[in-house]
Amino acid sequence: MSSLDKIENIVVLMLENRPFDHMLGFLKSQIYPIEGLTGNETIPMDPDDSSSQPVAVNNGANYRGDFNVDPNDDKTFIDPGHEVDSVHQQIFRGASSAQPINEGFVYDYLQQSNKSGPNTPQHAQDIVRCFAPEKLPVLTTLAQEFAVCDHWFSSMPGPTWPNRLFVHAATSAGQTDNSLHEDAYNIDTIYDRLEDANFSWRIYFHDFPQSLALVHLQQDFVVKHRYKLFGDFLDDARTGRLPAYSFIEPRYTDFLALKANDQHPPHDAALGEHLIADVYEAVRNSPQWEKSLLVLLWDEHGGIYDHVPPPQTVNPDGKVSLQPACDFTRLGVRVPCVLVSPYIAGGTIDSQVYDHTSLLATVEKRFGLLPLTNRDAQANTFESIFSIATPRTDAPTQLQRPTDPISQTAYDDSKTKLADMEAAAVRNSLRAGQFAGVSASDFQTSLVRLTKHLTIQEEDSISQTLRLAQWSEREHDAAMQVRDFATRFFKHLF
Repeated sequence: MSSLDKIENIVVLMLENRPFDHMLGFLKSQIYPIEGLTGNETIPMDPDDSSSQPVAVNNGANYRGDFNVDPNDDKTFIDPGHEVDSVHQQIFRGASSAQPINEGFVYDYLQQSNKSGPNTPQHAQDIVRCFAPEKLPVLTTLAQEFAVCDHWFSSMPGPTWPNRLFVHAATSAGQTDNSLHEDAYNIDTIYDRLEDANFSWRIYFHDFPQSLALVHLQQDFVVKHRYKLFGDFLDDARTGRLPAYSFIEPRYTDFLALKANDQHPPHDAALGEHLIADVYEAVRNSPQWEKSLLVLLWDEHGGIYDHVPPPQTVNPDGKVSLQPACDFTRLGVRVPCVLVSPYIAGGTIDSQVYDHTSLLATVEKRFGLLPLTNRDAQANTFESIFSIATPRTDAPTQLQRPTDPISQTAYDDSKTKLADMEAAAVRNSLRAGQFAGVSASDFQTSLVRLTKHLTIQEEDSISQTLRLAQWSEREHDAAMQVRDFATRFFKHLF
């Protein structure tokens, strides 16, 4: 028997670019036998070279600074590869058959290093660094207190955009990169299904919602009534006004005093811990707790090591990519997923194969909605984890958080300096040339591109020309442009 039918409010928080082993692998023990790590695992520098030096997996991941080839210079960050070609190297290099073996992570990362920095075995260690459980007290507590899904995979072997589109639409419409393909993204979403069936929904965001890439979410009604700021989520939870389906987007960029909390390297992973705790505590202490499900999920692995080869699946809609080659019949690398509800027994380990469309399939099953594509139509659902008939009363109301002082200061600033989000502050800082040293990631520049494909109502031609002419190669500048656009596009929220 499942208590899924007692769930009336589903809340989803999707974070960025971390695989399962990296976040939860070292939580494995005899009494908690998840598909994790023993600490004895090694992978070769190059699995195609039989004499290749082995690299040992370790639990030395840091909140900040990993993937910097020079620890004294934050400009030397080298982003692990997570485009389709890189993921193919990571999971297939060294394989003697058509089945992935997940031994090419170090090799692929050293190819990234060759492009922009030194190529040394020392830097190869970064790609197999995992977190010790005590460094992630929030995620560790929730995984053990509720349910962990240890075979949840990203929906395709590639980067953020297509995987985030899968969680909204059960397809990426044949697209494989972090670019805007507006014509392709004119597709049905889970929000269309919810709207048509008269179920309430909202998307809550911090700086700018990537989900706006989907054409159906660009409607004036949706922009004005379905998009809310994260502070509104906290208020809605506190007052018992959460909709049937909530999707939360983290802060993707460092903006003035506001630091990114999406956990995308090199952003501070501890700030993502604080965000998870904020969301959990808001739901746990809400009048709606006894009817709620919280889904904690990461969009893709970000090029970082995980040991479980991704299985095959079905193409969602017959669309394929020729360059790079991707037929969408294999899942991407494994990512963390934790399911939280008063109807879930503590210590639950669910080892069914899931991907992001399993979330959609479960939502569709709960609310009686039709599937969007072939992928969610056949995806495993997770209603079996709701094994308790009456809601638990022993779930913690407050969580222990990371004690790192740098992260704590940044978190405190994010709550006290929200005035810096005002459009005037953005423009003044932009004029003042407050440039950050870190280069903007591919994902961050894709958000800037997205703003240039959207129209601001009542924007004069001069302002539009200046806005379209701006570009950014540094994260700070990208954050400025995205926030400036958001304050004008979502002016009813600011």
